[in-house]
Amino acid sequence: QVLRDKMMLMSRFGMAIVLSVIIGLIFMGAGDEWGDARTSGDVEKEVNNHWGALVFISINTMFLSAEPLLLVFPLERPVFIREYITGTYGTSAYFLAKTMIDVPVAFFEQLVGLIAVYFLVDYQGDFFLHVL
Repeated sequence: QVLRDKMMLMSRFGMAIVLSVIIGLIFMGAGDEWGDARTSGDVEKEVNNHWGALVFISINTMFLSAEPLLLVFPLERPVFIREYITGTYGTSAYFLAKTMIDVPVAFFEQLVGLIAVYFLVDYQGDFFLHVL
């Protein structure tokens, strides 16, 4: 269902890109290696900016990954209940299959968003460690 509905897939990627660009613009330059903080004495402010950007990006990534699943399940519920009652498959098989399909899509969706945020926020270090 996820890969068949092209409009939903494009809207998920579009939403991830737009929100990531907005977050990147809000926290632009927060990942810079202290900037002028060492000379001006605002190290605490720079640490708070950096930490705030990390936390906000993590929360955004989590909610952008979970929201489509929460919105789609009520639509699929009647089909699931019908097939569960007829004994076609059990609950664990349904959720395992759903997870196996949705996790790679959510990973690539968030990867596209994280690429935008990483360069806008100007994080230092390895991008792949940031994704983990």
